[in-house]
Amino acid sequence: MVFSIFAHTGGSLKSELDEYLKKNFSGYKEFQYEIVEMPENFKKASILKTNELNVSGNLAYVPVKVVTDDNRVTKTFITIRLKLFQEVLVAVKPIKSRETLTAGDFQLEKVDVTQVRGSAVKTLKGIETLRSKVSLRTGDVLVKEAVEAKPIINVGDQVNASVSSGSVYVSTEATARQEGLRGDIIQIITKDKKLFKAKIIDSKNVLIIE
Repeated sequence: MVFSIFAHTGGSLKSELDEYLKKNFSGYKEFQYEIVEMPENFKKASILKTNELNVSGNLAYVPVKVVTDDNRVTKTFITIRLKLFQEVLVAVKPIKSRETLTAGDFQLEKVDVTQVRGSAVKTLKGIETLRSKVSLRTGDVLVKEAVEAKPIINVGDQVNASVSSGSVYVSTEATARQEGLRGDIIQIITKDKKLFKAKIIDSKNVLIIE
């Protein structure tokens, strides 16, 4: 059916579809497609290039205007099944949950990202500042939803805790009882076993707030 329709239109619709998809998927290393459903019983069809291409998973719905055999003009869709290839980070070894990531944990591979659940990570830039939120297996694609920023203070770290009131400034050594990033509020304990809440300033300093 598909080939007879394209033959019926002199191949012009097929060429138009190829160019339309090439333009819409120019950000990918490669794309492949197969037609799942075409409009039926038309004598002329053209792609509505001003309309947005709707992509859902590995399916795309190409907007078209068709003139039917009885000269009615209608708007409908060509449904296609996609493979969209990008170079993304793939784990070369198992990675545990909460493990800090390194560049050596991954390699770039060309992958069909329509089969990836989440937003695939495409660069090693800044990878050492992240840790995994879940366990990863060898061959798993790294996705943004599976990583988080690595804390700059961890449980058990020794920190300098300070507090100021007017012209009075006091500083003491303390131990972090929670992990956190810059600006986070964590619980600390001083050497004399007093608990405080403190705001993280950097990896070595916190400001007691209560």
